[in-house]
Amino acid sequence: DSVAVLEAANLAGTRYVVHLGGMGSSSGRFPHLNWHRDVERYIESLGFGYTNLRTGTYMRNVLASVRPGPPVLRHFYGNARLGWVDEIDVACVAARALATPEQHASRSYELASEASTMVEVAIDVATATGLAFTAQARDPAEALDALVRGGMELSYAQSLASILTATSRSELEADIVVDGTIDRLTGNSGTDWTHYALRH
Repeated sequence: DSVAVLEAANLAGTRYVVHLGGMGSSSGRFPHLNWHRDVERYIESLGFGYTNLRTGTYMRNVLASVRPGPPVLRHFYGNARLGWVDEIDVACVAARALATPEQHASRSYELASEASTMVEVAIDVATATGLAFTAQARDPAEALDALVRGGMELSYAQSLASILTATSRSELEADIVVDGTIDRLTGNSGTDWTHYALRH
């Protein structure tokens, strides 16, 4: 529980917190993203110095869908464009913020290195690997059952399923921010799908 962790950190004398949240969490439409913003406000209320990292969609989530057999990227995103981020880039930004809090205090960073559809992702992965990857869109109505069967807690799964449905309808593309923040803060280019595929 984030509240308990923050209160314990406060009692222990912690002065600075880097919080990992989600891109698009200002819309108010999705409970799990609202929770991230509630945590951000609570961090401020306790008087911590802070930096908020609001991440796009993790590239790792796509690779987790790959199964033995034909190289297929299964997803619930429809034809929508998503803002993609590699967790290593997020870790690098967090490390910079923790190492030099005076440069990053009271800042919120939107983190995504590129925006692309799943069809475009499959093309990049196929080009990088030499394998004939394709993208296979699944019906978002199946997402809740799949998430719960995978072990996700019900209320979180319901919120995530609702955001997958909205994403598949391209309703959230306006929330995507790809502005070079990763490059600027780390001194390295944010990972694109071609390099992510080559690495993994």
